[in-house]
Amino acid sequence: MFVYFNANDAGRLVGDCVVRALSVAFNDTWRHIYADLTMMGYFAYNMPNANAIMAEYLMLNGFSYHDMPEHVLSIKDFADSHPYGTYVLATGFHVVAVVNGNYYDTSDSGREIPIYYFRKEVA
Repeated sequence: MFVYFNANDAGRLVGDCVVRALSVAFNDTWRHIYADLTMMGYFAYNMPNANAIMAEYLMLNGFSYHDMPEHVLSIKDFADSHPYGTYVLATGFHVVAVVNGNYYDTSDSGREIPIYYFRKEVA
């Protein structure tokens, strides 16, 4: 199910889907996630919202990478078929968090097609 969520304290919609998705996945503030990604990007000579920076951040913090199952056609399909757990989905142009069957975004991106995802590993 779609849940409206904008972690940006100023309410801005500024191309920050990576930061918003990770703030949901980590249950952390927009500013903290942004600062972490910015520092990683700085030292890697890359942008904080680059796929490589996001992937490294997720994997350093207990997530694993997965290719999208062939039967999943949309973000909504993925959320519906994953009622438990924390995931970060990437479409190639957009990033969305899915937590316990809900996908969090500033607009209903449920029809977008994810190409890979990260799953929070349970200890």
